[in-house]
Amino acid sequence: MNVAVHRGPLLATHDTLDLLFAELVEAARARDWARCDHVAETFAIALDVHFRHEETLQFPRYASASQLAAFEVDDFLAEHQLVRRAVGNLLADLRARTLSEAAIDRVEFLLRDHDEHESRSFLPWLSSRAHAAA
Repeated sequence: MNVAVHRGPLLATHDTLDLLFAELVEAARARDWARCDHVAETFAIALDVHFRHEETLQFPRYASASQLAAFEVDDFLAEHQLVRRAVGNLLADLRARTLSEAAIDRVEFLLRDHDEHESRSFLPWLSSRAHAAA
């Protein structure tokens, strides 16, 4: 799988992040360190842009919808910190040319868990707002 990470602006959606992570893992497992470094940087930037967008624009709006949503946002923010820490650890390993399957599994688990959590309430809410605005 080759993702065109060098062309045009990168829309950091969950699907794009999944593709970038898969590309990163593929490059690391192939010990293609030049490609790994490039994709790692792209993935880290895309993840940061995505999280910051949610944290500064979308989560505050969602939190204002209800007390339950506000509690969920607290959980989402905690999950973001866990993902950031796990990704940071993985990228540090990769920069040291160390491949840790446990670190890969941890990031993959956290990304999927966070995606599933958002899919249960936040993403439907976001979708309903988009349809209402259209």
